[in-house]
Amino acid sequence: MFDVAARWLADRLEPEDGRVVTEIFAFERAITAPVVRRFVADLCRTCHRGDLYMERISSKDQVREAIVAAAAHPSTRVAELIDWYRQLPEEFFPRTPVRMSLVTLRNGRLAAIVRRKRIRRIADKVSRRIAGQLSGEIDFVARALAASRPRHQGTDPPSTVAPPGTPAAVGGAAERLVADRIRSGRITLDPEKNRVDDVIGVKVIGTRGELEVIEASLDNLDYTWAFHREVHAGAYEGIHYLVDLELPSNEEILRNMAGIDWSFASGRGLQLEDLDGRFRAYIESCRRTFRVELILTSFEDLVESEFGVGIHEQRIL
Repeated sequence: MFDVAARWLADRLEPEDGRVVTEIFAFERAITAPVVRRFVADLCRTCHRGDLYMERISSKDQVREAIVAAAAHPSTRVAELIDWYRQLPEEFFPRTPVRMSLVTLRNGRLAAIVRRKRIRRIADKVSRRIAGQLSGEIDFVARALAASRPRHQGTDPPSTVAPPGTPAAVGGAAERLVADRIRSGRITLDPEKNRVDDVIGVKVIGTRGELEVIEASLDNLDYTWAFHREVHAGAYEGIHYLVDLELPSNEEILRNMAGIDWSFASGRGLQLEDLDGRFRAYIESCRRTFRVELILTSFEDLVESEFGVGIHEQRIL
């Protein structure tokens, strides 16, 4: 996907790009979803031996209603935030589309939330990073162009010339030069700097004691590599990890996918009769691990992040 996007930025499109990108989004979820479900189930079952129930949802309203329903014995702060939500639901970004799944216990307790970033959110996140990188390059070129311009007596020395003070013509020329360098391959993007590690997010909810047990269990799962531990404190608290999950063998993936109904891809312009064969070729070429963001948090901090001062939508605006 990065290679395709980098080529597009350089105005180098290939006839198969549209199909390739569409297949990536169709295939990736089919490949990773079973592993994510297993990961969530393994973490939850370190503390809960009963059945787990997963429900797919498409609106943030459903998330908040599920949290409200799970608040059986709310603390004073939780009750206050829920009451605020009930009185002013329009203040909580209603009808926000999401791709999430809720994991609950038999008694209705919320055990985990799985979230996949929507394509637009991924594109927005990466485009902001690239814009920042290219802005620095354009500023550098603009300074060089401004410094090389003939000067009349009495003008400031070159070292004091800054891009905001240069004529529009210099800024435009700098942008064109940078664009030409991108097209010619003299400026390239670093995939590591533009990597999005939280396309898939898993939030596990529990008491302090339960979360300690769950965190310790990460060392015992042979298909996971947890790293980059970060403790968040402030408006709400949580322990964040990046976790690489290993895919099963190609044979197991194909067994799990046997007889899959590809009809969901028909509206995306893909030829359904070709997808089985193309799926086989895809898994032969894909990496053996993928990354998720894991957050361990209490129910109280979950409520704070969804209804309180740490509300997610407010933080990303």
